Amino acid sequence: METNPFNRFLLLLAVLLAAAPLHAQLEPGRLVSVKLRGSAEYLGRYQGEQGGYYILEEEGAGEVQLAKGMIKSIEAIPPERFFNGEYWRAPMAPFQNLLTPTGFNLRPGEVHYKNISLAYNQVTVGLAERASIGVLFTGWTGLGVFYPAYGITPKFSFSPPGSISQLAAGALVVTVPDERNRLIDAALVYGSFTYGTPDRNFSFGIGQGFIGGRWAAQPAYTLSGHYRTGKSLALIAEGWAIPSLEATVGTLGLKIIGRRVDWTLSFPAGIVEREFFALPIPVISFSTVLHRF
Repeated sequence: METNPFNRFLLLLAVLLAAAPLHAQLEPGRLVSVKLRGSAEYLGRYQGEQGGYYILEEEGAGEVQLAKGMIKSIEAIPPERFFNGEYWRAPMAPFQNLLTPTGFNLRPGEVHYKNISLAYNQVTVGLAERASIGVLFTGWTGLGVFYPAYGITPKFSFSPPGSISQLAAGALVVTVPDERNRLIDAALVYGSFTYGTPDRNFSFGIGQGFIGGRWAAQPAYTLSGHYRTGKSLALIAEGWAIPSLEATVGTLGLKIIGRRVDWTLSFPAGIVEREFFALPIPVISFSTVLHRF
């Protein structure tokens, strides 16, 4: 069967257009990020191909051979990830500070896990470019179960990725026990606006709570900030104002940005029903990528 020359031309053009970005990214000597089918990620200078392997010169580890069949993506590090000529790894979970949501969202197919002081656990999955959902459960510690609570956290973003301003809306739907261990359903719907980049940003949020079959009389407000000071360190702060509970609570801390895990040490303080409190012991949390589909 004969093929129309024009169709052949379109097919060739499509192949060239698809291949051009790949070859542009894989020029020898370029600093690239290689994500495997799982949670592993490699960073180094691309050296070329040999058989069914990509050759990577990883900093501090020498030459690494990565089988093509195990690679999910390989891409050049964008210029905005360099600060004063130094590469800064992106924060693990910019969609959230300690507990305060931001306007950012997860990448599609990424699975994140966060733990706070062994008592709070959250697994969040990127469903699409601007949609994610998380599940949380609390109360599990090294000593056993203590006041368990369960919930889901859907979230939707409205701004295109890379925009200097990010707008998102979401909800927190939980089942929590009261002082008599009776289960109570509660919810919080919120909107969040973030200005800046995942490294340095400021966020404002407003939310409305629902508990005991009715909405709260007044909304709650959040303020948070994330300021990257170096390759492995960031300052992080957040505040919650909840008029219906007569509570104003905040945290101030440090984030240590690692290759596989980001650690946060923060000190909570605030006023609840006109009583001031401050915890002298830091709240320790960490987040990591469990898997990339």
